[in-house]
Amino acid sequence: MARIQSTLLGLLAFTIPTIHALRTVQGSPCTSLCGDTSNTTSSEISCIDSAYNTTQTGETFESCVSCLLESNFQNATSGETDVNWGLYNLRFAFTSCVYDYPVPVTNVSTPCLVSCTTLGPALEMQLTDPVGSDLSSFCNSTFFADNVVTTCENCYTLTTEQAYLTNFLEAVRYNCHFPNDPGVAYSITPDRIFNDTELPSTTNSYGATTSATSTGESNVKKYLTVIIVMPIIGFLAISALTALCCFCLIQRRRRLAEERRSNQRNRWATGTFTAAWQPAWTNYPGSPYQQQFAMESTAPFGSAPFGSAIPGKGFNVVESDGKTYEAGYSTQYVTPVSEDGSDMKQSFQFRNESTSTQGQDIKHAESYQEFFASPGAPHAL
Repeated sequence: MARIQSTLLGLLAFTIPTIHALRTVQGSPCTSLCGDTSNTTSSEISCIDSAYNTTQTGETFESCVSCLLESNFQNATSGETDVNWGLYNLRFAFTSCVYDYPVPVTNVSTPCLVSCTTLGPALEMQLTDPVGSDLSSFCNSTFFADNVVTTCENCYTLTTEQAYLTNFLEAVRYNCHFPNDPGVAYSITPDRIFNDTELPSTTNSYGATTSATSTGESNVKKYLTVIIVMPIIGFLAISALTALCCFCLIQRRRRLAEERRSNQRNRWATGTFTAAWQPAWTNYPGSPYQQQFAMESTAPFGSAPFGSAIPGKGFNVVESDGKTYEAGYSTQYVTPVSEDGSDMKQSFQFRNESTSTQGQDIKHAESYQEFFASPGAPHAL
């Protein structure tokens, strides 16, 4: 009886084009395209992509569903919306073409049935007795798993005659993840659904007011732009950081060099320059040799054991071991070591081959010392 009824409805739809059997909301503005009926029937379903452009059944289905998805109509009494009934019709078409449920529609055979079998129980839920206010209850079924949906879609994308079914299923899944707000047109435009270009898998919401473009390339362009731009930004950042490090290093070296030059100028100006061979520790006040030299300098003439003040012009000398004493030309000097431990004074021997008095020797020594610079001007001639 049900088969005969479906056949009669199909004949009526064929002979009277203005009456169709696609379910809509009571009072919907799409009634003129979809017809006024209590339920959708398989006679208004097309399973081949080319049929949507070449047959009246396919063109009517596309026009009706497109109107429903773009409509913002909602029945104030029942709460039903045109968008939900448009998605229901897409689910009805998918189950009719893939599972032959409720009745067979086409004899096209594809291997994709194996990939989509486990989705059947969820997609067939309340298909023949739908509740207008609860058309998305199948989304909560464990049979409607995302990984299985993606596998099923990928299979139908590779077919040459039923690629539209991929987008039918994806449009249905999208509403499960991001339910459409009542009174708002569907986020995915119909021209993307009735297209052999596969919709991207549901990962991000299109938004309530933003529609996806019909080219199917927006996401690809977005990621491609990121892939191209990120390496460039990274290279520029590394180059800038390298340049900054080089600049700071050069400035630091210049500052240190300037400090060294300034210290050298100050040391030459104050006369505190220390020869490289002079031990640095002798400059400290606590040096035992400096203390010794201080004592010797203040001691009476001839009373200090080493380095006693001697008449005449001389200059300070620092030995390599740190000992400091006054040296120069004088009438006598003190030997640093004597056998009996006493000061041992001897006269300088500045005598020429002829006989000379001690006074001449001293005068000769004093005149000879004029060739040496005074301690206050070490570089003077």
